[in-house]
Amino acid sequence: MKKALKILSLFLMILLLAVTYGIVRSYGWPVINSYDIPSEKILESKKICVIGDLHSKNFSTLVSQINEQKPDIILMAGDIFDASDTELRRTLNVITELADTHPVYYAMGNHELKLADSNPEFMRKLELTGVQMIDKEYFDVSEDLRIGGMYDYPFGWNVSGYNTADSAPEVVKTFLHDFANTDRFTLFAAHRPDSFYYGDASEVYPIDLVVSAHMHGGQAVIPLIGGLYGGDLGLWPEYTHGYYEKNNIRWLITSGLSTSKKLIPRFNNPPEIMIIRLISGD
Repeated sequence: MKKALKILSLFLMILLLAVTYGIVRSYGWPVINSYDIPSEKILESKKICVIGDLHSKNFSTLVSQINEQKPDIILMAGDIFDASDTELRRTLNVITELADTHPVYYAMGNHELKLADSNPEFMRKLELTGVQMIDKEYFDVSEDLRIGGMYDYPFGWNVSGYNTADSAPEVVKTFLHDFANTDRFTLFAAHRPDSFYYGDASEVYPIDLVVSAHMHGGQAVIPLIGGLYGGDLGLWPEYTHGYYEKNNIRWLITSGLSTSKKLIPRFNNPPEIMIIRLISGD
């Protein structure tokens, strides 16, 4: 009996240490995850750094880690700020420091939208950092690359209750058709992955690569099972982190750098700096 209790106590201690490490590591220093995306449209290779879901957290190594990667472009995929951030200065300083040395393209997240509603100075201060805002906007950054983004969903609900691209507002359809109408490689930032999960937008718009955040990597990543929670995609979501293909699009989802206040902490889910290498090829 005593031997069984000792074994049980040892097991529980190891389990507690593993869980504690899984949580602490998920709020520690960021890891670098890289993806190669080949395309015949790319004439000259490019390195793009993607960050999302910083939620106003202070990482002392973030700027230096990004600089060490020597990216050609930085893409911020939304929720860089947290809606509870009333001070803003620290995160604005980080963005300014990055924008001083790199072209930075900034897609809106749900937390930026909340801040824009609650703080009339927020958008002005954000634009003063030197970033290029890409909310229903796009930029031809080179002869072979177009970058754009949009927070709104690329679909709407038709009379039968189905999500269809054709039922989206006209301003959304016009923007997406204009964005996709190019021989350049199209890189599109949609903060919420469900933008191209629901409905038929992934069949309608020939976008070369969609980049998203918002999922926090599934928040708590259970070994051998996957992410527990995916926001609008519910429990045990199919898409949480990494590379996916869906109909006409390729899709990368970053697990992000932090999280807003949640009942479930990040677990087994290190903060991520995503590196995309666009390379010439099939």
